[in-house]
Amino acid sequence: MQTLLRVIGVASGKGGVGKTTTCINLSAALQSFDEPNIIVDANMNNANLSVQLGLQYIPVTLHDVLSREIDVFQAIRIHPSGLRIIPGSISLQSIEVDTSNLRTMLEQLDQIVFLDFPPGSSKNVYRLMKACDELIIVTNPEMTAVTDALKTIEQAKDVKKVVSGVILNRVKNDDYELSTTEVEAMCEIPVIAKIPEDNNIRKANFHNLPVVFYSPYSRASIEYLRLAATLIGKRFVPPKFLTLRRVFEVFR
Repeated sequence: MQTLLRVIGVASGKGGVGKTTTCINLSAALQSFDEPNIIVDANMNNANLSVQLGLQYIPVTLHDVLSREIDVFQAIRIHPSGLRIIPGSISLQSIEVDTSNLRTMLEQLDQIVFLDFPPGSSKNVYRLMKACDELIIVTNPEMTAVTDALKTIEQAKDVKKVVSGVILNRVKNDDYELSTTEVEAMCEIPVIAKIPEDNNIRKANFHNLPVVFYSPYSRASIEYLRLAATLIGKRFVPPKFLTLRRVFEVFR
């Protein structure tokens, strides 16, 4: 039987560029296309996926699965929006666990899995990369963020993993950020999405929701949906009368 497992690592060279928000909204976008998927919080030392989604009760985490051999299906939490996640531990007493058997654990899931990476270039990042089929790099269109992203891309090359593309997040389209052409020239990787700076994302995060569900016609949501369609080989057709729909969203 052919496995449907596809592990996509969502990585970055530095923190704060929007990795977790990217995972949440790509997962929501795939859910909109009826594509089964799950998010795994692989930031073993600073897990925050469950916090961003407002999940208070976390009985079993990825830490428990990896360190105590608890069944992976016991760790799956379902968000009120329908998102399915495997959270990491947010306890200050959590110990770092060995992630070398992560791929074996993921084999049971048999669907698209987004691994929400920790930032930087630690040994744990190397181990997480080995568990992936491909990587997506999230960065902001700023020199420092892209320079750090380059280090992550070099790590991926070291472990012979394909980097499917770069996501430029919080794009303002002003004169003070790097262009798509400049980022592609630096990274030697195509930019596969440009997520605009959108206040709806902040509002959605406040309500512990993906912006794709909170404000489905916003500019950010449309870009997440477009990217998700690309990842699964579907053609995305934006809804008609987008401008008008956005006006009605404001007054909903």
